[in-house]
Amino acid sequence: MLICPHCRVRAHITSRGPFRYLIEAPESARSPIYLPFWRLKGTLFKAAAFKIDPVALDSSIFARASVFPMRSLGNRQLPPVKYAAAGAPGRFVPPGLDFADAVLRTDNLAGGLREGASGPDAFEKAYVNEAAGIVFVPLSVDGGNLVDVARNAPAGQAPSPAVWDVLEGAAIEGLRWSPRFLSSMCPNCGWDLKGDKAADVFLCKNCNLGWQPRGEEFRPVVVNTIPAKGSDFVYLPFWRIGSDISGIKLSTYADLIRVANLPKAIKKEWETEDFAFWTPAFRVHPHLFLRVAKQVTITPFLGTLEPRAPEGSVHPVNLPLVEAVQTLKVVLATFGTPKRTIFQKLPEISVAPRKAKLVFVPCTPRGGELVQEELGIAVSKQALIYGKDV
Repeated sequence: MLICPHCRVRAHITSRGPFRYLIEAPESARSPIYLPFWRLKGTLFKAAAFKIDPVALDSSIFARASVFPMRSLGNRQLPPVKYAAAGAPGRFVPPGLDFADAVLRTDNLAGGLREGASGPDAFEKAYVNEAAGIVFVPLSVDGGNLVDVARNAPAGQAPSPAVWDVLEGAAIEGLRWSPRFLSSMCPNCGWDLKGDKAADVFLCKNCNLGWQPRGEEFRPVVVNTIPAKGSDFVYLPFWRIGSDISGIKLSTYADLIRVANLPKAIKKEWETEDFAFWTPAFRVHPHLFLRVAKQVTITPFLGTLEPRAPEGSVHPVNLPLVEAVQTLKVVLATFGTPKRTIFQKLPEISVAPRKAKLVFVPCTPRGGELVQEELGIAVSKQALIYGKDV
């Protein structure tokens, strides 16, 4: 989020596809070419060995499908990067590896991190992204070495002449892409949208809608708030996601009680109450994310949902809906029993999101936690700070 110092209008930086960055080559460099690397940081949830084990992924991998000796940028400190904008001088090799394949390749490279969770026996995988983008790195070949032009240092063994010739042949002169800017005014009424730099959904307090930047436009998000008396509350955002589920009978809250084997007598009205997943719309540690999602999903909601944005202190929505949707089958695995049966069924189960809304839940500050007694959750304030900084 940028704020114009002249007119004070706020602008949100967005892009068509992943953000692109570049490490500039010095003017003295001799004919380098910019090669693309995916920069990925996030959490891979794996349901394997009848438990869910989140694996942290943080890697920069070569963004082409061809064989290349420098598969990754490793853990070295990268020089400063800048947005790659149209007209940037140089020869750039476009990426040829899409996001899904990049995540799969990163997972394979990290395959030895943990026994079981990283093996091929995983019943289900879900990737929640924290940062993703293409970084263009200036490289050249000097004899048998690959040279990091920005640092003027060897970067490993040079690829075969045939591979290098193919990459040079794919290079284009100058970039043909730039970041985009969206004015942070409500597309519906022109009111200023509220949200900090970490937010993925911005709120209009005038027409009580949320707006999510996607590509070159803001898209509306249905916003509801659980009402609370008083002002000493912090509102935490949750995605409430209704879904069509096949492979297991789970369409009502009564079905949930059976699937989760909850110690509750099933009420008649629960047989017609639609089941919905509730996942945090805020980033926290992966284990806490799953624990909160499970607890709120299995707890019957007894209150009312008001179609408005909350008043007072609001934690930013920094986990997009598209990321939350990725976790639904993993969340299902946390409450399904018996574990062995549910995990073995996961490959046969499909979850198709049908409708979603953003719900703000009032929580009471209590010491170092935010507590919601009716839903039975407590979230550490420090965990929320961690989630805003990722």
